[in-house]
Amino acid sequence: MEERINYDEVFGISKKWLDELFPFHVVIDEWGGVISFGPLLQKAINDIDIDEAIDNVFEYELPEGEEGDVDITVENIKEKVMTRVNLIGKMAPLKLRGEVRYYSESKTCLFLLRPFITQTNQLKRYGIKLEDLPLSDPSIKYLELLEKNS
Repeated sequence: MEERINYDEVFGISKKWLDELFPFHVVIDEWGGVISFGPLLQKAINDIDIDEAIDNVFEYELPEGEEGDVDITVENIKEKVMTRVNLIGKMAPLKLRGEVRYYSESKTCLFLLRPFITQTNQLKRYGIKLEDLPLSDPSIKYLELLEKNS
């Protein structure tokens, strides 16, 4: 996949490192089109494509404790209406949590996401193994405890 942005320049991190640390990340352009995504996101939600509108792929769910009705738009992100995010895949109902940042120089938004997994069988459903997750993912410890106690 040819990259349309220079990760080092825009985000201060290489694409390789971003893929390793946040394998479920998504980058969108100023019109809400997906321009890049992490390798595990592609594996879990195989209906995500470059140039696809992000709101065709995900539904937005307000984080706990927040009220209102907010759409996934670059304007909402720029206005800081949306910094913590919960996204749910429309075709594969994987729930992702994280944050989003707007980068004015490149007019892009970077979603740093992690799967919200509460049962070990959810990983299999999305073709993901526990060892695929980055070591910093808090889900790992939780899922290890679940496996140990089952």
